[in-house]
Amino acid sequence: SSGINAEWPFTAGIAQDKNADEFYRGMIKSKLVDGVHRSDKNNDVSNDVLKLLKTQDANYLLVKLQAEKNKVVKLQQILHGTSESEKANSHTFFVDSDEDVDDFDPDNHIWKLEIADEKIPNKRMEKQYAMLKLRQERVKTLEKALNKLQLQRMLSNSKGRVFKTTADDGSAQYKWRKQRLK
Repeated sequence: SSGINAEWPFTAGIAQDKNADEFYRGMIKSKLVDGVHRSDKNNDVSNDVLKLLKTQDANYLLVKLQAEKNKVVKLQQILHGTSESEKANSHTFFVDSDEDVDDFDPDNHIWKLEIADEKIPNKRMEKQYAMLKLRQERVKTLEKALNKLQLQRMLSNSKGRVFKTTADDGSAQYKWRKQRLK
């Protein structure tokens, strides 16, 4: 056996064509150990930095969650007609003289606007309900992610032994070993 793998014969040609003087920056901090490339890079992050990053992630998720909840509430108010911020529609009529102003009755006018009786078209309503459903699902997803991060932070900050158990519904529950306080 000359070291050429019978399953990969084309790799032998690639290895022979390799330039011996070829250099890459990654070669500075790597070496061969038993024929396998190993990197000398130390990517370990300290626990303090990791905790800080997780709290920043949790704060970011909390801000996004609040924004989504506000959007859901606003959309629900619009769809159910309970929005307090709606301003009343107004229409300005112009008349020719001061005498016509006294005689003018907007309720009997030809151009009377019936904005209050106007309904939102069905397609628009369906789109808004679809958007509401999508936003509610996004809120649930953000809540799950936030709860998971908070749980991880709580578990990493905990002192003592933690036992993981499963509830009847399949969700994970954590129990701490009771410690005697001195």
